[in-house]
Amino acid sequence: MLFLENKITLINQYLKQDALYDSRFQPGYFINAIAQTAAMQSIEGNDKLQYLPVVYNKQAQEYNYIGLDDTYPIIIYHKHLQTTYVDLELNERKETNKMQMVVFGRLDALNLNAETLGALLVTGFPATIKKNDYSNLPIVINSVTLTDAQPDAQAVFAKEYRNTAYQLGPQHALLQFGYTIESTYNRKCFDICGCLSTEKPGGDNPPNKK
Repeated sequence: MLFLENKITLINQYLKQDALYDSRFQPGYFINAIAQTAAMQSIEGNDKLQYLPVVYNKQAQEYNYIGLDDTYPIIIYHKHLQTTYVDLELNERKETNKMQMVVFGRLDALNLNAETLGALLVTGFPATIKKNDYSNLPIVINSVTLTDAQPDAQAVFAKEYRNTAYQLGPQHALLQFGYTIESTYNRKCFDICGCLSTEKPGGDNPPNKK
């Protein structure tokens, strides 16, 4: 699970430069940290726990909610589901990260429908990452592969916000995309100190709300 935050930061950068370059997508909230699911006591008057997407803020040393928020025209976060490994020749190891990207969009602010927003993300999702964009990392990112999409907002909401009443209107989109990242590295030449030094010193903070 090497440099996952670096990898998703690059994917977000590519999306902002390509599919989401237009000013209507700014100021979007593109989370460059791995999202997790947190349980909290229900505020709906029952004994069930509610589950919400959060991300760890390293500076504040606390978890921040990163889900539905009409302040932003678009919110994108990434989840890590699984990592598999294959040992190759000469101490080289292939690592495959199974990931999910969740996208919340205010269709009224974006002046798009959900189908068009999904098409923009699918066609603009990077298939490769240029080595020059991560030359400071001791790995090779071989490929980024989009594997599936879930355009049904109710299905995505039920998964991301378990035991929470449905809160989306016709002006909202909530999409989920599966993808994998395949990387290779020499497992004998890996310096854990070097790895830690490349991590972002702070947490992932939202842009200023306007």
